[in-house]
Amino acid sequence: MRSGQVLELHPPAPRALQRLPHRGRPSDRLERWPVSAASRELLRDAAAELGLAVGTAGCLLAEHGLLLQEICHDGVEWLDACASAATVHTALDNASALYLRSLTTTAEPDDRDEELIRLPSRLTNLLTAAGGPEIFLSGDLDQARRWEQAAVLDDTTMTEWAYATLRAEAPLDA
Repeated sequence: MRSGQVLELHPPAPRALQRLPHRGRPSDRLERWPVSAASRELLRDAAAELGLAVGTAGCLLAEHGLLLQEICHDGVEWLDACASAATVHTALDNASALYLRSLTTTAEPDDRDEELIRLPSRLTNLLTAAGGPEIFLSGDLDQARRWEQAAVLDDTTMTEWAYATLRAEAPLDA
């Protein structure tokens, strides 16, 4: 560049950003897990119904299912109420804002039939102990999405958000 010239940088067009493949949280490292054709079909249908990318739906259902198993379904109504009232606590970085948008806007249908789904590696030990992700893929995707939205707004994972929310409202022991 010559002296006196100005370099103008423009952000990518919003439409271009919406075409990025969303397969879960931007910070998550993903691992491949085998899933049966029947479970893939259920996952694709549930994702299409809510306008989510299939990979994102798989991630949400796996973490949500593990969380429900851990808390034995105690506090689910409270978590739903808190998720519905969630607001931004800190400014979201661009990747988190884009991920949050992917949870609230309709994704293009995913016609691929992949035998493997990608799930967060932070869940690997728990998924292995539970027998794999397949048992969670028929869960409540709409509820999982609401909890994940609340977690993103709080800059935490769904599991961190749920435990912090439950802990904040737990009665104090005498």
